Amino acid sequence: MPVMPEGLEIDHAQNLNGTMAPYAQQLLISTGRVNWRSRIDEDGEEEGWGVLVRGLKGLLGRGGKYCDPYNNIMMTNSSFQPARSQTNTAQASALLFPSFRYFPAIPLDPSSLETFTRAYLLPASLHPAHNVLSESQKTLLRRDPSLQPSFTPNMTQIHHSPTVLICGHGHRDQRCGIVGPLLQAEFRRVLRAEGFVVVVGGGGGGDDGGACGDGEGHGSGSGEFVDAIGRANVGLISHIGGHKFAGNVIIYLPPSATVEGGSQEEDGGVMSLAGKGIWYGRVEPRHVEGIVEETVLRGRVIAEHFRGGIGRDGNALFFTAPSGDIGSSQDPFGRWMPYMRPHDSHASLRGYTQYAACNSLGRKILATNSLKMRNEHPWMPQSNYPGLSKDVADDGLAACSHGVCFFRNSQLVGLTP
Repeated sequence: MPVMPEGLEIDHAQNLNGTMAPYAQQLLISTGRVNWRSRIDEDGEEEGWGVLVRGLKGLLGRGGKYCDPYNNIMMTNSSFQPARSQTNTAQASALLFPSFRYFPAIPLDPSSLETFTRAYLLPASLHPAHNVLSESQKTLLRRDPSLQPSFTPNMTQIHHSPTVLICGHGHRDQRCGIVGPLLQAEFRRVLRAEGFVVVVGGGGGGDDGGACGDGEGHGSGSGEFVDAIGRANVGLISHIGGHKFAGNVIIYLPPSATVEGGSQEEDGGVMSLAGKGIWYGRVEPRHVEGIVEETVLRGRVIAEHFRGGIGRDGNALFFTAPSGDIGSSQDPFGRWMPYMRPHDSHASLRGYTQYAACNSLGRKILATNSLKMRNEHPWMPQSNYPGLSKDVADDGLAACSHGVCFFRNSQLVGLTP
């Protein structure tokens, strides 16, 4: 078992419950590398995965055609290899959670990227704040499933394999860069001991479970993603927030995941965490065996490491009590209830993030005429763009254009799936 290095500044005081920033979906991009530049959209200039990151951020990010503050698509790079069929930069591979889809060959021309965004990355339904928009504006921001058939021939629905993701973004923060590879090796070792096949690509890592690459992030990473019975996929990923809680781990359990090694009543049944993603923080190599046993095999959440979770519908999941105690003897790890916590440091951090984003957008609105804003943000109301006060922008309450973008910076909500 790898030894946890000493001297790392890890926050062991804060309650982890609720420190996951809620998101609608996570797009996990296959790069075949184990480290990336601090900003992933500045990396991979001559690689298909780099084109994919920049193209989608241009569409979904601030100022993009499909920018929606209520549809947070978390884009992260991963060490999984792009599909072997790719021989140039015209395509890229990615996974989409919690819808559990694998796209081995996403075309990268601008038209295809926009179609992919509309088909999979936009929300199925809009936040009530968008009720002020016209029907045509709402349609622009809403997912269009009729566009999905053009991608389905190559798309794989993930049914069998648990996916373990570990932040190892050393160029963003040294703590994750040190702890991530240690956890990757230990997860591979423990999962193999439990009978899973965990394939490692060649080029430095061999089949010993260690991280691959040359120290600069180049190398074969974690092998190509595969969904199969008895297969587990373990990879390093780029920044997901919370470096002070390293090691940070996300576990996605497929919708058909069944309980193993539980009670007679549990054994073989579909686990309560099937189809969900669970975030853990402050994970050390010595914790891995317990996490595999309790979460991967038995579908139970370990409260002391739990940062949050996501249901298959995209709703955020948190424990019902600040202490992290769900308090249900019947189903202590699978029962999710609404949880409201008005003022904590995570909410303040998220509020500050929204403050920065909305302050920037608010000042842009103040400095730009209505016609230009309609061209850049056609989903916004068609009047009073310059009418946003500086005070509103500075407050960061996201009250941009009659409340189209507003943010409740003191509320964390977990919903019953």
